[in-house]
Amino acid sequence: MTQAGLKAMEELRKLDDEQRQGRLPINIIAYRSQYGSVNPAAIVGPGIAATAVSTIVAVVYCKMVDGKRRV
Repeated sequence: MTQAGLKAMEELRKLDDEQRQGRLPINIIAYRSQYGSVNPAAIVGPGIAATAVSTIVAVVYCKMVDGKRRV
């Protein structure tokens, strides 16, 4: 890579890190609290459940596709 390419990659990494910091679940809880939510942390449980279900579905799907390919 050239020096300009390396510099561009470094700047993109910095930008990505800055954007990721604003996406933490704690910020959502703080926003919900700020706007008067009765239970601002209520979003955590459903978020974890949705992530778990989608992960399980993805693993099962990949196993099914892999099983069909091996036959």
